[in-house]
Amino acid sequence: MTRLRRSFFITKYFKPWLLRLTGRAGWATTLHALPGGIAPASHKTLSLQQKITRMPSGELGLPAQLILPLRQHLGPDSVPVVSVGDYVYKNQLIAAANGEKGVSLHAPSSGYISSINYALPPINEAHDPERSWQQALNRHHNAIVIDTDGKHAVRPGLLGANVDWRVRSPDELRQAVFDAGICGMGGAGFPTAIKLGASAIKTLIINGAECEPYITADEALMREHAAEVIEGALIIQRICGAQSCVIGIEADKYQAIDAIQGVINQIMSELQPANAGQAGLSLTLIPPIYPSGGEKQLIRIMTGIEVASGKRPVDVGVLCHSVATARAVYKAVSAGEPLTSRITTLTGHALKTAVNVEVMIGTPVSHLLDFAGVQHSQLQRLLVGGPLMGYEASDLDTPVLKTSNCLLAGSELDIAPAVTQSNPHRDCIRCDFCATVCPVKLQPQTLYFAARHQHHDASVENGLFDCIECGACAVVCPSHIPLVNYYREEKAVIRTDNDTAKQAYWQSLFEKHQQRLSVNAIDQQQRKLDKLQHKLEAIAVGEPLTKTPVPPVVAPTTSKSTEQIKQEIEAAVARTRAKKAELQKKNDATQDADK
Repeated sequence: MTRLRRSFFITKYFKPWLLRLTGRAGWATTLHALPGGIAPASHKTLSLQQKITRMPSGELGLPAQLILPLRQHLGPDSVPVVSVGDYVYKNQLIAAANGEKGVSLHAPSSGYISSINYALPPINEAHDPERSWQQALNRHHNAIVIDTDGKHAVRPGLLGANVDWRVRSPDELRQAVFDAGICGMGGAGFPTAIKLGASAIKTLIINGAECEPYITADEALMREHAAEVIEGALIIQRICGAQSCVIGIEADKYQAIDAIQGVINQIMSELQPANAGQAGLSLTLIPPIYPSGGEKQLIRIMTGIEVASGKRPVDVGVLCHSVATARAVYKAVSAGEPLTSRITTLTGHALKTAVNVEVMIGTPVSHLLDFAGVQHSQLQRLLVGGPLMGYEASDLDTPVLKTSNCLLAGSELDIAPAVTQSNPHRDCIRCDFCATVCPVKLQPQTLYFAARHQHHDASVENGLFDCIECGACAVVCPSHIPLVNYYREEKAVIRTDNDTAKQAYWQSLFEKHQQRLSVNAIDQQQRKLDKLQHKLEAIAVGEPLTKTPVPPVVAPTTSKSTEQIKQEIEAAVARTRAKKAELQKKNDATQDADK
């Protein structure tokens, strides 16, 4: 066993077992080892050398413009409720949620609306046209643009009343979360109010396991706002009715652990014995192994429950939220503040100052880079997110989103060079290193060959959509194959094909419906023609036009002769035949076009 593997084994298995025997705080819970995983260099001390910088402040002012995409979550675009030229205050609603799966959007600062259909620049543009990596992320979305006035003004009475959340019902608390426009801030962006509506939740897990290198936003949040995180966790516990609430933190975040444990001890001492129902609040420490911070991976480590493919954690009675989401819930419920800012890590060796900032949603990346002192001569790649799961921002107008936890300005010391036509990766040597580190127990090399040769059925059968795109396989690949890029592209192609197939299916149903309407219209004209023809035949033989006796009319004013009636019927027959011929011609033309 090499020294590296021996160190990994000690960190993952032996040390947690030993600490559990000692009874140290946070290690009392039996842990379940995560399959696979890696232990990369953390590089987290870069951005933890100073406290969180607020915006606006004397150090970091407001940008001239805030660019707010209408979709920052998993769901339909928000619907603008403002017009160009309107003046908006901080925290004012500017785009309403579109249905139950929608998320509202609020103004992070005061100013004038300059655009409501601003086309966002494409992100992660392909370097190689032959292989358009991550096309699923390269979409154009509309955004609302606010020209800030620097006043940061809040309309009087805009915030909700400060009512103790303990006397409010779970439905009222959940509605407050929905109104605040909160979505998952750990990266996925799933609407929080929907997750809080799950039933039969036994365990609530607050995810503080920020395992990806360089990113320290959640750690800084727990250090400085531990009380708000715990209070938000208790609010979430009340909404979902969980029996226990567990905060999971990686064992190497010492200051964050002390802050969280101190708040828990204080709250527990106040609750006992008056409110024993909250006695389930606890802290669990987990080994610092990547990607232990993934939702399903953290649940596996802390509870031993393995969420099956195609299932969600709520299906097994577990609800998981990030510490950032918990704090946003606290602010929404306790002060009526919508989600208009978040803590984001600015890091990388291309910056003079690495720091965590509480930045307004919609702030352009260029504004933050200028604040951190970007050195363009050293900047190799600019990533939104970490080095393993982040995506490249090719435009400096790219705004900070509700899900943006890191901005990595990487130099050669931070980021491996991108694979291009001039610098291609080597062939797979079937070493099986990737399968060893996969936390989902997939066969990455099999998925690679299926994706490379566009064998879509084989990709799906081998669990392509179970891949969490953690990038562990690409890190250990000796051939430097960008495996995650292949998987992302394959997912995008399959989704596009599925969408195309669905469109073709519904189009065929529509065409069949139109065909039935056309045939029915022709049959209707034929029936009308048959009736008129029957009347002409009746007139020819002198029969009455109807068998129903007609009551006598007193002093009729006018009457039509038989010849006049015959002429009217013949004219109606001509019109009906012409109408039938026209419909038949259209029907024949439609069938020829389908062929």
